[in-house]
Amino acid sequence: MMEWLQKCKYAHSPYSVRHGWGQNLFMVNAPKVNKTKIAGWSVKFWYDELARNGVPEENVMTRKVFGRGIGHYSQVVWQNSNKIGCGIMWCERMTYAGCEYSPAGNFIGALIYEKGEPCSKCDCKGCTCDKEDGLCVTP
Repeated sequence: MMEWLQKCKYAHSPYSVRHGWGQNLFMVNAPKVNKTKIAGWSVKFWYDELARNGVPEENVMTRKVFGRGIGHYSQVVWQNSNKIGCGIMWCERMTYAGCEYSPAGNFIGALIYEKGEPCSKCDCKGCTCDKEDGLCVTP
C-alpha cells in the first residue's frame, strides 16, 4: 500500500498488482496533518457511506447496491476480509490514505456480512472475542 501511496496519485493501484486484495482510498487537501487523525477521518468517511446511501435489509451486494456508492463502506465491513494493511502519505498539496483488505470484498450476489450476535461465530483457530468491540480477534 505504501509503495502505491508514495506516487501521490488519487487512483486505485492496478488489480493485477494487488494479488486479490480490495482497496479503499481517501485524500484530503491538508498536507502534514497528524496521521492518526487522517486514519480516523478516512475510516469515518468510508463508513459514513452507509448513512448517506444505505444498504437494503437483506444486506446482499448487488449491482444496484454497489451503484449507490457504498463500496468503501462494504469493503470495511465485509465479513470474509480478515487481513488489512493501511498507509498514509503526505504529499505536496494533499494527504493520501489507503487500506487494502484480504480477501477482497464487494462480490455481486454475496452477503456483505451476516447479521447476528457479536462474536457468536468466532470459529477461526485460536480466535477470541473482543467483547468491547464485539469482534473476533485472530491470534
